[in-house]
Amino acid sequence: MIEERAGSRKMLQRIAAALGDDVAIFHDEPVNVSSVGEALELLTAFESVFDRDDRRACIDFVRSVAARQRNASE
Repeated sequence: MIEERAGSRKMLQRIAAALGDDVAIFHDEPVNVSSVGEALELLTAFESVFDRDDRRACIDFVRSVAARQRNASE
């Protein structure tokens, strides 16, 4: 049980880091169910990408889209 919690905590930390945010985003605010579904879809697809360079390209792409949208809203 303790190992499962530690594994879950580490997974949340990795997801938050990939999103460029803090783990608190998973706990402090109400969850948008459609966003969770979309995040799960992304994670499921990402899990099937085995090539390290392709994984990096996926992460870079998502970060660039997020940055572009942040900049557009400022």
